[in-house]
Amino acid sequence: MSDDRSFYIGDVFIDATEAPEHEWTALRNREGEAIEVDVEGSYVSEAQFRATHVHIRPGPPCHPHVFFECNQPKPSPPPHEQ
Repeated sequence: MSDDRSFYIGDVFIDATEAPEHEWTALRNREGEAIEVDVEGSYVSEAQFRATHVHIRPGPPCHPHVFFECNQPKPSPPPHEQ
């Protein structure tokens, strides 16, 4: 996220300058946390979206025994023994 109220969801650039201040503040306060973000608005182009609302909710809980669900890289297979 940047100070100019924009961010990316995947490869899509989200312009949130028209979103209410309290929604943007809530998003900024959760930066770095596992959250899910929903945006309402319209596409400006194939890879750019103008958001009029930004909704956040906590991300799904991760299973501590499945590392890649906890935003960690998928474990690599063990090396083959010879």
